[in-house]
Amino acid sequence: MIEEYKMSGKTETYFPDMPVKIELIKLQKGMIKFVVAENSFVFSERDFLSETLNNAALFFERMQSLIDDVDYTHDL
Repeated sequence: MIEEYKMSGKTETYFPDMPVKIELIKLQKGMIKFVVAENSFVFSERDFLSETLNNAALFFERMQSLIDDVDYTHDL
């Protein structure tokens, strides 16, 4: 999702197993709009992407430690 956002300035997907849409939209002056369902939030693009990537790595590392027989490294 973040790769597509970086290439096009916009991306969307749905939460797994839920009909809840998530969107990332590039705004001016280094800002990003994060839309979840009908709610939208504006953040510093640099901070949002950095925190999202850092916490995604922590999430998958934790999942790997809990479920030894599943390899999540390709999701990072």
